[in-house]
Amino acid sequence: YGETFHRHDYCFHLTAINPAYDFRNIGAKELASADVRRLSYHFMPTPDKKTSKAIIIEAVRRTDDEVLSSGVVDAILKISDDLKESSKQGKLPHHWTLSQDVKVARLAADFSLEMAYRIAYFDFCDPQTSEMHMTMIKSSIPAGL
Repeated sequence: YGETFHRHDYCFHLTAINPAYDFRNIGAKELASADVRRLSYHFMPTPDKKTSKAIIIEAVRRTDDEVLSSGVVDAILKISDDLKESSKQGKLPHHWTLSQDVKVARLAADFSLEMAYRIAYFDFCDPQTSEMHMTMIKSSIPAGL
């Protein structure tokens, strides 16, 4: 259409991929040879606890202008470890990632942690999966949160 777009020197296009070999990505298809040939790949490891905590706190501050207590964020990170393990074992049908932790943290500004987890994800799950995990979550929430 005659328009020119200029890319910033430090703007790189990335694509998130969900590998077809992971059973949690049922329905994902392997990339074709032509696609693999045209893309570059960069593995992004899960951030450590200190970095994860900083990301959650900053995300909630920037998006909602809320400040969560350190205890709430610590509880979210502890529960996150359990949910990630449950996901790896196939007991949780989806991946549990830092983005889910941020979602829970944002909801925790307005709801109890238990309700934040329900709204963020567990009201979506089948009742058996939901209740099994909500029991674990409730037992991991420190008194007073």
